[in-house]
Amino acid sequence: MKRILFFTYHHLRSNRQSGVLDYIRMLGNRGFAIDIVTVPTHLFWIAQNNDRESPLNLLKLILGIQEGNIRNWGFPRIMPGRISRTIFKDYRVAGSFTNIAIRLKKRYNLIVFESTECIEYFEKIKHKYPKTKIIYRASDPIAMYSSNSFLIQKEREIIAQCDEAWVLDTDTINFYNKHGFCINKCKVIPNYYYSNNDISVIEKLVLDSSSRNCIVYFGAQPIDYKLLCEVGDQFPDEVFYIFGPYDLPSTNNVHYAGSRPMQEIYPYLARAKMMIIPYAINGSKNFYMKIGRKIAFAKLFGLPIVVINSAKFAESSDVIFADDTSQFIDGIAIFLNRHIDYYANHLKALTELDSYNYSNLEKVIDMLVSDICREENNDK
Repeated sequence: MKRILFFTYHHLRSNRQSGVLDYIRMLGNRGFAIDIVTVPTHLFWIAQNNDRESPLNLLKLILGIQEGNIRNWGFPRIMPGRISRTIFKDYRVAGSFTNIAIRLKKRYNLIVFESTECIEYFEKIKHKYPKTKIIYRASDPIAMYSSNSFLIQKEREIIAQCDEAWVLDTDTINFYNKHGFCINKCKVIPNYYYSNNDISVIEKLVLDSSSRNCIVYFGAQPIDYKLLCEVGDQFPDEVFYIFGPYDLPSTNNVHYAGSRPMQEIYPYLARAKMMIIPYAINGSKNFYMKIGRKIAFAKLFGLPIVVINSAKFAESSDVIFADDTSQFIDGIAIFLNRHIDYYANHLKALTELDSYNYSNLEKVIDMLVSDICREENNDK
Protein backbone atom coordinates (compact mmCIF):
# COMPACT_ATOMS: atom_id res chain seq x y z
CA MET A 1 0.00 0.00 0.00
CA LYS A 2 1.31 3.46 -0.91
CA ARG A 3 1.87 5.67 2.14
CA ILE A 4 1.94 9.44 2.69
CA LEU A 5 3.21 11.34 5.76
CA PHE A 6 1.66 14.67 6.82
CA PHE A 7 2.95 17.08 9.48
CA THR A 8 0.16 19.48 10.40
CA TYR A 9 -1.42 21.59 13.13
CA HIS A 10 -4.73 19.75 12.82
CA HIS A 11 -5.93 16.42 14.17
CA LEU A 12 -8.77 14.05 13.38
CA ARG A 13 -10.83 14.71 16.53
CA SER A 14 -11.27 18.44 16.00
CA ASN A 15 -14.24 20.06 14.27
CA ARG A 16 -12.06 22.88 12.92
CA GLN A 17 -12.34 23.36 9.18
CA SER A 18 -9.08 22.42 7.49
CA GLY A 19 -7.93 22.29 3.89
CA VAL A 20 -5.23 19.75 4.71
CA LEU A 21 -7.73 17.33 6.28
CA ASP A 22 -9.72 17.54 3.03
CA TYR A 23 -6.61 16.35 1.19
CA ILE A 24 -5.92 13.64 3.76
CA ARG A 25 -9.41 12.14 3.74
CA MET A 26 -9.65 12.24 -0.04
CA LEU A 27 -6.29 10.48 -0.39
CA GLY A 28 -7.41 7.97 2.24
CA ASN A 29 -10.51 7.27 0.15
CA ARG A 30 -8.21 6.64 -2.82
CA GLY A 31 -6.60 3.77 -0.88
CA PHE A 32 -3.49 5.48 0.46
CA ALA A 33 -2.26 4.78 3.99
CA ILE A 34 -1.87 8.16 5.69
CA ASP A 35 0.23 8.99 8.75
CA ILE A 36 -0.51 12.36 10.40
CA VAL A 37 1.81 13.91 12.98
CA THR A 38 0.03 16.73 14.84
CA VAL A 39 2.38 19.58 15.77
CA PRO A 40 2.42 21.25 18.17
CA THR A 41 0.98 19.33 21.06
CA HIS A 42 1.79 20.38 24.61
CA LEU A 43 1.33 19.16 28.16
CA PHE A 44 -0.52 22.43 28.78
CA TRP A 45 -3.48 20.78 27.02
CA ILE A 46 -4.19 19.18 30.40
CA ALA A 47 -5.48 22.57 31.52
CA GLN A 48 -7.37 23.36 28.28
CA ASN A 49 -10.88 22.44 27.25
CA ASN A 50 -11.55 23.44 23.66
CA ASP A 51 -12.20 21.62 20.43
CA ARG A 52 -8.51 21.11 19.60
CA GLU A 53 -6.78 21.19 22.98
CA SER A 54 -8.07 19.13 25.89
CA PRO A 55 -6.81 16.37 28.20
CA LEU A 56 -8.80 13.76 26.24
CA ASN A 57 -7.43 14.89 22.86
CA LEU A 58 -3.89 14.90 24.29
CA LEU A 59 -4.33 11.32 25.48
CA LYS A 60 -5.82 10.26 22.13
CA LEU A 61 -2.87 11.72 20.22
CA ILE A 62 -0.30 10.10 22.51
CA LEU A 63 -2.01 6.71 22.10
CA GLY A 64 -2.76 7.30 18.41
CA ILE A 65 -6.03 7.88 16.55
CA GLN A 66 -7.10 5.47 13.81
CA GLU A 67 -9.69 6.41 11.17
CA GLY A 68 -9.78 3.68 8.54
CA ASN A 69 -6.36 3.67 6.87
CA ILE A 70 -5.49 7.08 8.40
CA ARG A 71 -3.30 7.11 11.52
CA ASN A 72 -2.82 10.28 13.61
CA TRP A 73 -0.55 10.88 16.58
CA GLY A 74 1.48 13.54 18.36
CA PHE A 75 3.98 13.77 21.19
CA PRO A 76 3.66 16.66 23.65
CA ARG A 77 6.25 19.34 24.10
CA ILE A 78 7.11 19.60 27.79
CA MET A 79 9.22 22.74 28.07
CA PRO A 80 8.94 26.20 26.52
CA GLY A 81 10.76 26.22 23.19
CA ARG A 82 13.59 28.60 24.13
CA ILE A 83 14.61 26.53 27.18
CA SER A 84 14.39 23.20 25.36
CA ARG A 85 16.45 24.54 22.44
CA THR A 86 19.23 25.33 24.90
CA ILE A 87 19.18 21.93 26.59
CA PHE A 88 18.23 19.45 23.84
CA LYS A 89 19.45 19.45 20.24
CA ASP A 90 16.40 17.61 18.90
CA TYR A 91 13.87 19.17 21.26
CA ARG A 92 13.33 22.77 20.33
CA VAL A 93 10.01 24.31 19.34
CA ALA A 94 8.00 21.43 17.95
CA GLY A 95 8.86 18.69 20.47
CA SER A 96 11.13 15.67 20.51
CA PHE A 97 11.85 14.29 17.05
CA THR A 98 13.11 11.09 18.65
CA ASN A 99 9.66 10.33 20.04
CA ILE A 100 8.05 11.16 16.69
CA ALA A 101 10.50 9.05 14.68
CA ILE A 102 9.74 5.88 16.66
CA ARG A 103 6.34 5.60 14.92
CA LEU A 104 7.45 6.52 11.41
CA LYS A 105 7.42 3.86 8.70
CA LYS A 106 10.51 2.82 6.76
CA ARG A 107 9.20 4.21 3.51
CA TYR A 108 6.84 6.96 2.33
CA ASN A 109 5.79 7.84 -1.21
CA LEU A 110 5.20 11.50 -0.33
CA ILE A 111 5.79 13.78 2.68
CA VAL A 112 3.86 17.00 3.27
CA PHE A 113 4.79 19.69 5.81
CA GLU A 114 2.24 22.30 6.81
CA SER A 115 3.37 25.76 7.96
CA THR A 116 3.67 25.04 11.68
CA GLU A 117 6.49 24.38 14.16
CA CYS A 118 6.86 20.97 12.47
CA ILE A 119 9.16 22.51 9.84
CA GLU A 120 11.88 22.17 12.46
CA TYR A 121 11.87 18.44 11.58
CA PHE A 122 12.54 19.07 7.87
CA GLU A 123 16.29 18.43 7.81
CA LYS A 124 16.02 15.18 9.76
CA ILE A 125 13.10 13.96 7.65
CA LYS A 126 14.96 14.82 4.44
CA HIS A 127 17.99 12.90 5.75
CA LYS A 128 15.83 9.92 6.79
CA TYR A 129 13.92 9.79 3.46
CA PRO A 130 16.35 11.22 0.88
CA LYS A 131 14.46 9.92 -2.17
CA THR A 132 10.94 10.91 -1.09
CA LYS A 133 9.27 13.96 -2.60
CA ILE A 134 8.58 16.66 0.01
CA ILE A 135 5.92 19.35 -0.37
CA TYR A 136 5.76 22.40 1.89
CA ARG A 137 2.16 23.63 2.10
CA ALA A 138 2.24 27.23 3.36
CA SER A 139 -1.42 27.60 4.29
CA ASP A 140 -0.49 30.12 7.04
CA PRO A 141 3.00 31.35 6.13
CA ILE A 142 5.13 31.61 9.24
CA ALA A 143 6.99 34.71 8.08
CA MET A 144 3.62 36.47 7.75
CA TYR A 145 2.15 35.49 11.07
CA SER A 146 5.08 35.00 13.46
CA SER A 147 7.97 37.05 14.83
CA ASN A 148 9.89 33.90 15.83
CA SER A 149 13.20 34.36 13.98
CA PHE A 150 14.16 30.69 14.49
CA LEU A 151 10.98 29.44 12.75
CA ILE A 152 11.20 32.10 10.01
CA GLN A 153 14.70 30.91 9.17
CA LYS A 154 13.45 27.30 9.12
CA GLU A 155 10.68 28.35 6.73
CA ARG A 156 13.24 30.04 4.51
CA GLU A 157 15.25 26.79 4.43
CA ILE A 158 12.34 24.46 3.73
CA ILE A 159 11.06 26.62 0.85
CA ALA A 160 14.51 26.59 -0.73
CA GLN A 161 15.13 22.84 -0.26
CA CYS A 162 11.72 21.16 -0.65
CA ASP A 163 10.55 19.77 -4.00
CA GLU A 164 7.45 22.00 -4.19
CA ALA A 165 6.07 24.84 -2.07
CA TRP A 166 2.28 25.19 -2.26
CA VAL A 167 0.76 28.58 -1.40
CA LEU A 168 -2.87 29.64 -1.40
CA ASP A 169 -2.55 32.75 -3.59
CA THR A 170 -0.19 35.00 -5.52
CA ASP A 171 -0.16 37.48 -2.60
CA THR A 172 1.86 34.93 -0.63
CA ILE A 173 4.38 34.51 -3.46
CA ASN A 174 4.74 38.29 -3.65
CA PHE A 175 5.27 38.44 0.10
CA TYR A 176 7.97 35.75 0.02
CA ASN A 177 9.69 37.44 -2.92
CA LYS A 178 9.67 40.82 -1.16
CA HIS A 179 11.31 39.29 1.93
CA GLY A 180 14.03 37.46 0.05
CA PHE A 181 12.62 33.91 0.06
CA CYS A 182 13.26 31.53 -2.82
CA ILE A 183 10.07 31.45 -4.92
CA ASN A 184 11.21 29.18 -7.76
CA LYS A 185 9.36 26.17 -6.32
CA CYS A 186 6.16 28.01 -5.33
CA LYS A 187 2.85 26.90 -6.87
CA VAL A 188 -0.58 28.40 -6.21
CA ILE A 189 -2.87 25.62 -4.96
CA PRO A 190 -5.86 27.22 -3.17
CA ASN A 191 -8.05 25.68 -0.51
CA TYR A 192 -11.29 24.10 -1.73
CA TYR A 193 -14.41 24.50 0.34
CA TYR A 194 -17.48 22.65 -0.87
CA SER A 195 -18.82 19.75 -2.90
CA ASN A 196 -21.74 19.50 -5.31
CA ASN A 197 -23.67 17.75 -2.54
CA ASP A 198 -23.03 20.76 -0.26
CA ILE A 199 -24.48 23.02 -2.95
CA SER A 200 -27.64 20.91 -3.18
CA VAL A 201 -28.10 21.06 0.60
CA ILE A 202 -27.36 24.80 0.77
CA GLU A 203 -29.72 25.66 -2.09
CA LYS A 204 -32.57 23.77 -0.45
CA LEU A 205 -31.90 25.46 2.91
CA VAL A 206 -31.83 28.92 1.33
CA LEU A 207 -35.05 28.28 -0.59
CA ASP A 208 -36.83 26.82 2.44
CA SER A 209 -35.77 29.57 4.85
CA SER A 210 -38.97 31.37 5.76
CA SER A 211 -37.46 33.77 8.29
CA ARG A 212 -34.15 35.44 9.02
CA ASN A 213 -33.72 35.63 12.77
CA CYS A 214 -30.01 35.59 13.68
CA ILE A 215 -26.51 36.86 12.91
CA VAL A 216 -23.66 34.33 12.71
CA TYR A 217 -19.89 33.97 13.00
CA PHE A 218 -17.83 30.77 12.79
CA GLY A 219 -14.09 30.31 13.04
CA ALA A 220 -11.15 29.66 15.35
CA GLN A 221 -9.10 32.87 15.30
CA PRO A 222 -9.09 35.18 18.36
CA ILE A 223 -12.20 37.35 18.43
CA ASP A 224 -12.97 40.62 20.18
CA TYR A 225 -15.22 39.71 23.12
CA LYS A 226 -15.62 43.31 24.23
CA LEU A 227 -16.78 44.27 20.75
CA LEU A 228 -19.34 41.45 20.76
CA CYS A 229 -20.70 42.66 24.12
CA GLU A 230 -21.11 46.17 22.68
CA VAL A 231 -22.75 44.79 19.55
CA GLY A 232 -25.15 42.72 21.65
CA ASP A 233 -26.09 45.77 23.70
CA GLN A 234 -26.47 47.94 20.60
CA PHE A 235 -28.84 45.43 18.93
CA PRO A 236 -30.82 43.88 21.81
CA ASP A 237 -33.50 42.50 19.47
CA GLU A 238 -30.97 40.55 17.39
CA VAL A 239 -29.60 37.09 18.28
CA PHE A 240 -25.91 36.35 17.62
CA TYR A 241 -24.48 32.82 17.34
CA ILE A 242 -20.69 32.52 17.70
CA PHE A 243 -19.30 29.13 16.66
CA GLY A 244 -15.73 28.20 17.58
CA PRO A 245 -13.42 27.29 20.48
CA TYR A 246 -14.56 30.19 22.65
CA ASP A 247 -15.21 29.11 26.22
CA LEU A 248 -17.34 32.02 27.41
CA PRO A 249 -20.74 32.31 29.04
CA SER A 250 -23.48 33.48 26.70
CA THR A 251 -25.28 36.76 27.31
CA ASN A 252 -28.94 37.54 26.67
CA ASN A 253 -28.47 37.65 22.91
CA VAL A 254 -24.85 36.61 22.21
CA HIS A 255 -24.59 32.82 22.29
CA TYR A 256 -21.20 31.07 22.29
CA ALA A 257 -22.18 27.75 20.73
CA GLY A 258 -18.81 25.97 20.66
CA SER A 259 -17.09 24.28 17.73
CA ARG A 260 -19.40 22.36 15.42
CA PRO A 261 -18.99 20.43 12.17
CA MET A 262 -19.76 22.68 9.20
CA GLN A 263 -22.95 20.77 8.36
CA GLU A 264 -24.36 21.62 11.81
CA ILE A 265 -23.76 25.34 11.18
CA TYR A 266 -25.62 25.27 7.85
CA PRO A 267 -29.12 25.70 9.37
CA TYR A 268 -27.96 28.79 11.27
CA LEU A 269 -26.43 30.29 8.13
CA ALA A 270 -29.70 29.61 6.30
CA ARG A 271 -31.58 31.64 8.93
CA ALA A 272 -28.95 34.36 9.26
CA LYS A 273 -29.44 37.98 8.24
CA MET A 274 -25.69 38.40 7.77
CA MET A 275 -22.28 37.10 8.82
CA ILE A 276 -19.99 39.09 11.08
CA ILE A 277 -16.22 38.56 11.45
CA PRO A 278 -15.22 40.27 14.72
CA TYR A 279 -11.48 39.51 14.79
CA ALA A 280 -9.42 40.71 17.72
CA ILE A 281 -6.22 42.67 17.11
CA ASN A 282 -3.52 40.02 16.83
CA GLY A 283 -0.32 41.81 15.84
CA SER A 284 0.87 41.70 12.24
CA LYS A 285 -1.35 38.69 11.59
CA ASN A 286 -4.32 40.99 11.02
CA PHE A 287 -2.66 42.51 7.95
CA TYR A 288 -2.47 39.11 6.20
CA MET A 289 -5.50 37.32 7.65
CA LYS A 290 -7.05 34.90 5.17
CA ILE A 291 -10.78 34.35 5.67
CA GLY A 292 -11.61 32.51 2.48
CA ARG A 293 -13.77 29.68 3.89
CA LYS A 294 -15.96 32.07 5.89
CA ILE A 295 -16.42 34.36 2.91
CA ALA A 296 -17.16 31.43 0.60
CA PHE A 297 -19.91 30.05 2.82
CA ALA A 298 -21.36 33.47 3.58
CA LYS A 299 -21.66 34.09 -0.16
CA LEU A 300 -23.06 30.60 -0.84
CA PHE A 301 -25.82 31.34 1.67
CA GLY A 302 -26.36 34.78 0.10
CA LEU A 303 -25.24 36.66 3.21
CA PRO A 304 -23.72 40.13 3.45
CA ILE A 305 -20.63 40.37 5.67
CA VAL A 306 -19.27 42.88 8.18
CA VAL A 307 -15.53 42.51 8.97
CA ILE A 308 -13.11 44.15 11.40
CA ASN A 309 -9.35 43.76 11.98
CA SER A 310 -8.65 41.85 8.78
CA ALA A 311 -6.77 42.40 5.54
CA LYS A 312 -9.12 43.74 2.88
CA PHE A 313 -9.96 41.30 0.10
CA ALA A 314 -12.04 41.96 -3.03
CA GLU A 315 -14.61 44.53 -1.96
CA SER A 316 -18.26 44.56 -3.00
CA SER A 317 -21.53 46.10 -1.92
CA ASP A 318 -22.18 43.00 0.21
CA VAL A 319 -18.98 43.34 2.27
CA ILE A 320 -18.24 46.14 4.74
CA PHE A 321 -14.76 46.54 6.27
CA ALA A 322 -14.84 48.41 9.56
CA ASP A 323 -11.87 50.35 10.91
CA ASP A 324 -13.26 50.61 14.44
CA THR A 325 -16.15 49.58 16.71
CA SER A 326 -18.37 52.43 15.54
CA GLN A 327 -18.01 51.47 11.88
CA PHE A 328 -18.60 47.80 12.72
CA ILE A 329 -21.88 48.65 14.45
CA ASP A 330 -22.85 51.00 11.60
CA GLY A 331 -22.15 48.19 9.10
CA ILE A 332 -24.50 45.83 10.91
CA ALA A 333 -27.18 48.53 10.97
CA ILE A 334 -26.80 49.13 7.22
CA PHE A 335 -27.49 45.49 6.35
CA LEU A 336 -30.33 45.20 8.87
CA ASN A 337 -32.06 48.06 7.07
CA ARG A 338 -31.35 46.85 3.55
CA HIS A 339 -33.58 44.54 1.53
CA ILE A 340 -31.45 41.51 0.61
CA ASP A 341 -32.32 38.91 -2.01
CA TYR A 342 -30.52 35.96 -0.43
CA TYR A 343 -31.36 33.47 -3.17
CA ALA A 344 -30.18 35.80 -5.95
CA ASN A 345 -26.93 36.29 -4.02
CA HIS A 346 -26.62 32.51 -3.68
CA LEU A 347 -26.97 31.98 -7.43
CA LYS A 348 -24.39 34.70 -8.13
CA ALA A 349 -21.95 33.06 -5.71
CA LEU A 350 -22.17 29.70 -7.50
CA THR A 351 -20.50 31.31 -10.52
CA GLU A 352 -18.01 33.42 -8.54
CA LEU A 353 -16.82 30.51 -6.37
CA ASP A 354 -16.79 27.69 -8.90
CA SER A 355 -12.98 27.42 -8.69
CA TYR A 356 -13.29 26.47 -4.99
CA ASN A 357 -15.42 23.39 -5.67
CA TYR A 358 -14.06 20.02 -4.51
CA SER A 359 -14.09 18.91 -8.13
CA ASN A 360 -10.93 21.01 -8.48
CA LEU A 361 -9.47 19.34 -5.40
CA GLU A 362 -10.04 16.02 -7.16
CA LYS A 363 -7.81 17.30 -9.98
CA VAL A 364 -5.04 18.15 -7.50
CA ILE A 365 -5.38 14.68 -5.95
CA ASP A 366 -5.20 13.14 -9.43
CA MET A 367 -1.97 15.06 -10.01
CA LEU A 368 -0.48 13.85 -6.71
CA VAL A 369 -1.46 10.25 -7.38
CA SER A 370 0.01 10.44 -10.88
CA ASP A 371 3.29 11.85 -9.51
CA ILE A 372 3.51 9.14 -6.86
CA CYS A 373 2.91 6.35 -9.38
CA ARG A 374 5.45 7.83 -11.78
CA GLU A 375 8.10 8.10 -9.05
CA GLU A 376 7.42 4.53 -7.98
CA ASN A 377 7.82 3.28 -11.56
CA ASN A 378 11.08 5.21 -11.90
CA ASP A 379 12.40 3.58 -8.71
CA LYS A 380 11.64 0.16 -10.16
